[in-house]
Amino acid sequence: MSSPNIEIHEFSTGVHFQQRNNGWVSLGFTGQYMNATINPIPTVVERSIANQEFALTEGSSTEKPAIIGRVVGSGDDIWSVMAVVTRGQDEVGRSAAFYRYFLSQGGNNLRFILTWWESEQKPRFNPLDTHGSPHLFAGEPPQPQVDETLPFNQLEPIVLPLENQHDLYTLNTLAIRKFNQSKNGLPVAWAFNVEALEKPERFQVIQPASKRAYDGLKRAIANAAQVVSAINVDEAALKSAIRSLMNSSTIKPEAVQEIVKGLENKEIKSDYWESLFNAQGADKALKQKIYSPQMVRLMTLRAMVIPETLPQFLEWLNIQAGKKPDESQTVSLDFQSKISGYLKEQIIYGIEFLLIELLQEQIIPERVAWLLNAKGSAWASCHKEFVSALKNDLTIIAKVGSLPKSQHKEYFNLLKFDNKIWDRLINGWLNVNRGGNLTDYYPLAKLFESTGDYKLAAYFYQLSCASVPKDVFSKLPSDVALNKFKGQYLGLNLKSKKNTFDKIEEFANDNFIPIAIGIILSFTAGILSLVWISFITKNHITDNKNIPLKSQPNPNKDEQIKEIEKHIGIKPENFQKTIAAILDISSSNTSSTAETSFNKIMQKIGINDNSITYKDFKNGNIRTDTNNTKKVAKAILEFQIKIQKRDHKIKRTAYLDKGDENTGFEKLKNEVKKQQR
Repeated sequence: MSSPNIEIHEFSTGVHFQQRNNGWVSLGFTGQYMNATINPIPTVVERSIANQEFALTEGSSTEKPAIIGRVVGSGDDIWSVMAVVTRGQDEVGRSAAFYRYFLSQGGNNLRFILTWWESEQKPRFNPLDTHGSPHLFAGEPPQPQVDETLPFNQLEPIVLPLENQHDLYTLNTLAIRKFNQSKNGLPVAWAFNVEALEKPERFQVIQPASKRAYDGLKRAIANAAQVVSAINVDEAALKSAIRSLMNSSTIKPEAVQEIVKGLENKEIKSDYWESLFNAQGADKALKQKIYSPQMVRLMTLRAMVIPETLPQFLEWLNIQAGKKPDESQTVSLDFQSKISGYLKEQIIYGIEFLLIELLQEQIIPERVAWLLNAKGSAWASCHKEFVSALKNDLTIIAKVGSLPKSQHKEYFNLLKFDNKIWDRLINGWLNVNRGGNLTDYYPLAKLFESTGDYKLAAYFYQLSCASVPKDVFSKLPSDVALNKFKGQYLGLNLKSKKNTFDKIEEFANDNFIPIAIGIILSFTAGILSLVWISFITKNHITDNKNIPLKSQPNPNKDEQIKEIEKHIGIKPENFQKTIAAILDISSSNTSSTAETSFNKIMQKIGINDNSITYKDFKNGNIRTDTNNTKKVAKAILEFQIKIQKRDHKIKRTAYLDKGDENTGFEKLKNEVKKQQR
């Protein structure tokens, strides 16, 4: 049965050329295609060429032509394309690679193109060889023999060793077999007689031109960052979009749309995006601290597209609380304001990622606050949406927290943010509303205080410290603050932090009627007492035994003061200073290990039961153990009281501070050092 007529088109690399007796020489590339029998050239073919899927590495063309076959496109817009790559020269004798492409519509026509090409004496690139119309072919290709021992199931390309070489028909059949069996997402694609390829990882089968080529191709494939199907990723378009956005202060919507299209492609992972940004110099900008407007726009776009790089971006941009934006920050904010509307989903995910980083203390709250507050910030544009989502979750948690754990799971799908942000809160909700605290959430309190979200700041202060600072509580609206000392927000009971006078005032407010009655009774008793005194005075009753004694000191008073001071010591911000101070002393002694020094410190402050370890301090677990934080704070307080007798400058803080020698830090450090000599 004879095959139907196959229409084969062609076009070539566009060059200015000069005809000579022995042929032609190139005078330079035109940037356009020439000798085309089809107009326009199919977009899927142009994009594949732009993505270097037919490209030999520069300088790697051989005397014999390299042949590359590939199926491009999908659905009704699918083409079989073969490129013949030959070496040519310019007018001064420099060599370059020139491409002549043959193509036919359909996904199974490479075999017909091959058969026609061989029947036409294997035409190569020749600017003088012009054809006004497509070629028609009705021949039948030969049936090749397939080597069944090849690893067709492997995902990476098969690179054929020199002792296992095949003709073009067989190579095409091998690529089809591998396409069907490996299911690696790549199309039928093969390369013949090649030294080096720009994208070797995007082929099914490669036949190298030499042993050196074989070794080089194997290395290049092994080192390829990520195999991504050319059908699904237009790398050239993405690179072009990134360059367009970084090199101009004017935003081109089509460039942003190309980025959005890439983000919608779930096959493109973060490391692939990273390679695209590094190709434009992002890695150098980080290492060499380059802050040109182009690099600032590039790094800003990178932080939007890859939210995991946000902490690195904020550090690179040198964000500092309370300072006006410098020139680089102003360029970044201007760029953000122009692009934020296009990348909303990424921006919101970036905020969620920063929450997790905050809770793990991988970033400081002030930097996140800048991102959420700065005028023009893309992340600030999503601030309201972020707060709304947060309130949604906290409202649900207030309902779920009081339910049995077995019922928690069904509510998790209603949460907007990652479950790992809220796990501890959900599990500890009942304890929190009874006055307990979860210190992990302290960074969120600082964040929302910095952004001016005082209701949320109060919520997270209560959550992490078991009370709300007075200056924050005083800024709460009347629907949250029920009185001067108590409030409620999103199901959480709030309590203002109180000094002694506040406690007296609160006690008076809470006990007004009993106190009023007490005053009346006291007044009445006082009158009666005066009458009685008057009576006994008149009767000369002056026995010394009846003279009242001076007030006796309250034996519990000192313990009560200690308890208050100990509470100050376990405040998250103060206990963090203790951790830093003790780790500093532990690591400062070169004559023993940090762990040994730590044990000496514990003994010095009176903790001898090994219940607290160096590891607890090093990894921060001590902060979540309320009993042990109290034990350490109490021990430090006792140590301070002890040395206060020798040095009146020492303060009773119940915490150590490297920056304040009056907390006893230097005293403890010196005593431990003496003990280890």
